[in-house]
Amino acid sequence: MSGLHNLEQRINNIPEINALYVRAGYFMENLLSQIPNILNSGETKGLFDKNLKFPMICTKDIGNFIGEAMLKFNYKGKNIKELHGSVDLNMNEATGIIKDSINMPNLKYREITEEEDRETMCNNGFSEHIIDVIIETTKALNNQHINMVEQRTQENTTPTTYKNFIEDVFIPLYKEEKNNL
Repeated sequence: MSGLHNLEQRINNIPEINALYVRAGYFMENLLSQIPNILNSGETKGLFDKNLKFPMICTKDIGNFIGEAMLKFNYKGKNIKELHGSVDLNMNEATGIIKDSINMPNLKYREITEEEDRETMCNNGFSEHIIDVIIETTKALNNQHINMVEQRTQENTTPTTYKNFIEDVFIPLYKEEKNNL
């Protein structure tokens, strides 16, 4: 996050440039990393507070918004636009939708320790730097240091529902991984 902030500050120092900073909620695609957890341990898990709601957004909706903004080019100066996605969900709710969609009635989300998360990422080939960034970002989300400023509106709510994402993207990848076991 600090890298993005630094980039925005550098762009802001360029005189007479038109810039649109798009800030989005939690990417639905991040939940694809839960597929191995579901297949290996029958759970989703992570450092996120299980009750903290995130505005879930599909990355294709961000791309569509940016593409339309570039075509219309109806902004001047430096602008910030937040995109909330279709719904706010906590990890328990997100896991519940996955559970129902893959017919796994005992699937639950489990909060893990930083040490367990670090070890899992290390075993999966993540560099120490990336692990540190992911853990720092997760902590900032949990304590709401990183959060949306704008209220959800029709204009900043994108169309892809979490349920549609699970059906169209998550389940095909889940089935493929399951068949490869």
